[in-house]
Parts: sequence; structure tokens; C-alpha cells
Amino acid sequence: MPSDATLDGSKQCPIGRAAGCGAGRRCPMSPRTYEAGAMLCGESSAAERLWYVQHGSVALFRETGDQRGAGVPWAVRRPGQLVGDECLVQEGYSDTAVALTQVTLCVASRDSFNQWIDNVGVVASRAVMGLVISARCADG
Repeated sequence: MPSDATLDGSKQCPIGRAAGCGAGRRCPMSPRTYEAGAMLCGESSAAERLWYVQHGSVALFRETGDQRGAGVPWAVRRPGQLVGDECLVQEGYSDTAVALTQVTLCVASRDSFNQWIDNVGVVASRAVMGLVISARCADG
């Protein structure tokens, strides 16, 4: 549960609210801190985890078959957004994700996250879709 979460859940992330953390239930994601420059995942590597940005920023780079240029970030994920959400629908990551600053990210394996969605159902699915849509719309 985020450090600034309240017992009633009013400050929890959408995933924490959907998981019922305000009612004492467990979130499917665990917080971890990474230093600036840490690589979270590599483009085309096996998509095994996803992250929720709690604090800090993560840059996304895409090099294969992309006209943006090698090594140039094309998007930034900020607090309240997911990184690696493509793991829910494909086997490999679309981007390389690197921490721009020291970051606190909540992380879950693809398998445990999918199991959580299956168990919680519609509430979990809506929370995740809201986060995915907000990040994709921000990318333009």
C-alpha cells in the first residue's frame, strides 16, 4: 500500500482501491525503489512484469524499426501510470524502460497480476484499463 494511503483508501492508487486495500485486503503489487538509470526491461525481452509509478519518472525508448532515432526517449511515465502494461497482451516488451530519476514503483509478475484480475473481475479490469488508457492518451 502506498505510504501516503489512508485507511479509507481515498489516496490509494486505482489498483489499491480495486484490490480493497482500504478494507485491509492485499494489493497485487509490491513497492520497490530503483536508482536513476536502472533499466526495468528491454525492448523485445520476455514480458514478465508490470510496474505502477508511485514516485519519479521512467523513460520509454523504442529502437527496432522506429523512425524516432536510436536512444531517444519517446514517452515518459509519471506517477499514476503503468510501465510494461503490454505484458498483459503480448509476450515481449515493446520498449526499453529506464528510470529517469530515483523511482518508487509497485511491481507484479504478469502471472500474479492476471490471476488477481481474474479473481477480482470487473473492478480490477476497469482500474487497469483506466490506467492504460490514460498513459496511451498522454502519448498522443
